Amino acid sequence: FFCAKCSEIVWPMTGGGGGGCWQWLCLPRRRLPAQESRRRAVNPLGLFQKTVPGGGTAQGDCRLLIMALDYRDSGYELSCTVDGDNIQALAKQCGVQDVTVAYNEDCTPAKFKELFRSVGARCQPDDTFLFFFSGHGTCVKDLDGDENDGLDEAFVLVNDAGKIDMDTAIITDDEFVELIIDAVNPQTTLITICDCCHSGTIMDFNKSAWKNRKAVSISGSRDSQTSGDTDAGGICTQSILLAIESLQRQGLQ
Repeated sequence: FFCAKCSEIVWPMTGGGGGGCWQWLCLPRRRLPAQESRRRAVNPLGLFQKTVPGGGTAQGDCRLLIMALDYRDSGYELSCTVDGDNIQALAKQCGVQDVTVAYNEDCTPAKFKELFRSVGARCQPDDTFLFFFSGHGTCVKDLDGDENDGLDEAFVLVNDAGKIDMDTAIITDDEFVELIIDAVNPQTTLITICDCCHSGTIMDFNKSAWKNRKAVSISGSRDSQTSGDTDAGGICTQSILLAIESLQRQGLQ
C-alpha cells in the first residue's frame, strides 16, 4: 500500500466514476469500491523534536489547524471530515493540546485566514505549526507569471452561504504563501498536509520568501493530478494513517 494521489498504485481503482475534471475544478475525486472504504483507527506515539545547533534536541509545542470540507448538497460531495476526525484522534494520542478545527460552512476564505493568523500568532520559535487541509483543490490562471505551467494551485473553500464559488471562495498558492509569511514566526517549523487535487506545489517553495524558513509540504497529488476519495476519507490521509500504524507495529515512535 503506497500513498500517492498520482499514477502510482495505491488502491485498485475499479468500478465507480473514476477521476476527472470539471472545468479547472477536479470533481469528483476518485472513489474506491465501497467494500474497501473504511475508517482507520490508529494510536500514534511520539512528540515533535528538533535538532538544535551544537547538537541535542529542543522540544516545542505542536499547534494544529485542521480544515476539512464535505461540500454537502453540492453535487460534488466528499468525505473529508472523516479525515479531520482521524487527524484530531491522531493529535490527541500524540498529546497535542493546541488544536483548532473548522469544517464545511466554517471554511470560508475569511475564516481560513482568520484561523491561520490566530494559530500563527501563538507559535513560538521552537514550535511546529501543522496545517491539515482535506477537500477539493483546483488550478486557476496565474496572474503574476511565477508558474511554469501558467496556472496557480488553489484550495476550494465555500462562500458565506456554504456553497462552492470559483470566483470568490478559493485561496490560491500565492495568497497562501503570503498568509504564512505574514502570520507565522519565521523560526517556527511549518508542516502542511494537503489532501486535495493539484496540491504538489501549493507551498510555492521557489519563492524567495521561504529563505531561512523551515517548512515541509506533504501533498496528495502533483499539480497536474487529481485526488482520490474513499467515501471514508481521502487516500493520502488514509495512507498516512496506515504508515503510522505500520511503524508502530515495528516498535517505532
